[in-house]
Amino acid sequence: MFRRSLKLPLALALSVFPLAACEEGAGPISAGGASQLTVQITDAPGDLAEANVKVQKIILIREESGDGAGSGRVELTPKSTGWINLLTLDNGKVQDLVTQTIEPGTYRQVRLVVCEMYIKTKTGQIVAAPGTALPAGVTATAGTELKLTSQCKSGFKVNLAEGGVTVGTGTNTVVIDFDVQRSFAHEAGKSGKWIVSPSRHGVRKERGGSITGNVVLQGVTLPVTCGGTALTQAALLERFVPTATAGTVVRSGSMKGTGAFSISHLTAGSYTLGVDTVTFSNGNKLRFTAIATPASVTVTSGGNATSNYVISAVTCTTA
Repeated sequence: MFRRSLKLPLALALSVFPLAACEEGAGPISAGGASQLTVQITDAPGDLAEANVKVQKIILIREESGDGAGSGRVELTPKSTGWINLLTLDNGKVQDLVTQTIEPGTYRQVRLVVCEMYIKTKTGQIVAAPGTALPAGVTATAGTELKLTSQCKSGFKVNLAEGGVTVGTGTNTVVIDFDVQRSFAHEAGKSGKWIVSPSRHGVRKERGGSITGNVVLQGVTLPVTCGGTALTQAALLERFVPTATAGTVVRSGSMKGTGAFSISHLTAGSYTLGVDTVTFSNGNKLRFTAIATPASVTVTSGGNATSNYVISAVTCTTA
């Protein structure tokens, strides 16, 4: 299965969409101001062994008074363009991508330029995007492919929520969540093809909230066989994917085998809790019947809300 979350901390509140081509006439803005911006990346684990990405460039789009007027671009070069395994950035962990001085103002969009990416499934398959220079000793599995679209040219597009982020003097931090759980999908059948359809979110780190709690099984017969594996209680809990929905935005959470979960870097608002279906590489789908109490919570700026799940049934269906 490979649908989970990737996250990048940008100290801004963001919501994500596929990236469009760069606007004509939007010239570069000098980065000569006194505002320091740190961009970070974070993720929640998916049912993969690895999810590796190289971020070549970060582009900030600035618009002071709507389209056109006062607009421009700031291009930031990451501290390192080496491989980042997103699945190591779970439970709210972050990794700095860049810290740079930029001109104060309101920034409405972030673009992440990515040309190389590969995943490793739990069965050991290596699935890479075309043109990816894999690390020494890593070889792509024959007949597999990770499909990217325009991400190498125009980048992954992240529109900042709440009308954009205003960067003032001093230190500013933005966290971007690249949701792996919801961003990678295995094509139906046994084609070996995977599709990248990124789901990204961002939040100003200082304002980001969270939802935490525990998940328990009640009346479930163990083990549950799915994906060719006999899943024990700990294995089921690790694969449970709690979700928080606010309008059209769906965020995935991180789980531990002990049953503790967390959904981090959330903008303030009301969220309805749910659970996602887990899809294995062989096409099997693991579905949970679970109730969260309370079913909806309110997250405040920088605050934490709590809820707990009870799983009453687990089923596995074949493709």
